[in-house]
Amino acid sequence: RTSILRCLEKAETAGEIEEELRRCPLIAQSSEGITAVRMAAWLRQLTDSKVEVRDVRGQLRDAVSEIDLGTEKIADLTRLLKKANDEIKDLKTRLEEQTRHRVAGESRIAELQTLVDNLYKDIEERKRGAERADTEKAELRNEVQYLREQLWVIQPLQ
Repeated sequence: RTSILRCLEKAETAGEIEEELRRCPLIAQSSEGITAVRMAAWLRQLTDSKVEVRDVRGQLRDAVSEIDLGTEKIADLTRLLKKANDEIKDLKTRLEEQTRHRVAGESRIAELQTLVDNLYKDIEERKRGAERADTEKAELRNEVQYLREQLWVIQPLQ
């Protein structure tokens, strides 16, 4: 037994166990010993496979966790994208409304500018009319003055 245990301590993998146990003189001499070696190697392989499966399951759990995190991030990003799209729509609506107000304001400004232009024209016409009236008034004064002077000249003759 001691020699078998020493052989098992030296071996690390299933193949090494079988090799080490075959070197033991007690086992190599009997067919039951060879069968026991094969069973020990098979058990070691099974143990190694269980360890590998456990490692793979751990890796799979880690991968699933990463996928879940990725899925959560995608969901968060999707919510953010939807929110951004909603904000873009709101901004477009506000921009369209402001554009309508701007166009209406520009139209009103154009109307007021036309009104102001017409008022300036009217003022200019009135100024010209007032100047003509002043000129006619001055001419009438001159004419009245002339007539008065003529009247003074005629009155003494009568």
